Amino acid sequence: VRGLHDGQKMHYAQQAALAVLSQLKETDLAGAVAFDSEAYVLSSLAPLSQNRAELTEKIERLQYGGGTDFFRALETAADQLGRTRRVIRHIILLTDGDTNRSPTDHYPLISLVSQRQISITTIRIGADMVNLRLLSYMSEKTKGRFHHVQNIEQLPQLLVRDTKRAIGQDEDEDDEDDEDDEDDE
Repeated sequence: VRGLHDGQKMHYAQQAALAVLSQLKETDLAGAVAFDSEAYVLSSLAPLSQNRAELTEKIERLQYGGGTDFFRALETAADQLGRTRRVIRHIILLTDGDTNRSPTDHYPLISLVSQRQISITTIRIGADMVNLRLLSYMSEKTKGRFHHVQNIEQLPQLLVRDTKRAIGQDEDEDDEDDEDDEDDE
């Protein structure tokens, strides 16, 4: 993302996560896993009536750290969702695309997530091309969506729109091919 430092990217990611929380009902399950070189459970999957305040507080306190390895965060989120009987089980992965692992290291996990019928929306933040194929494959294989966001200011609206689609509140189902509409610089 041209002209933005990592702290600014984190700020927009936080605003996007908080916007998603505001769209969900108290009976919806939500959790959050942050990551840098390790995964950190901010709040385990629970009805928002039980963890909305905790999620909000911990998301607001997130700070940019070093390293990037989203594998364990994805694994943790999938494990938590895999234990639920909910019909809609969805992960939103926000990343700059960098990972400390080879793309092929992710394929068994992606396959497992797909078998569990958990969808993954991957949102790649930044103008470069790091791991676009991996992130796109991840979403395609799990019946999620892939977005390559270069205009970070659009991130909160994009996450709200994706959440509405995932929970069946999308009012305009005819925009299936809008994956690239967030690519404006």
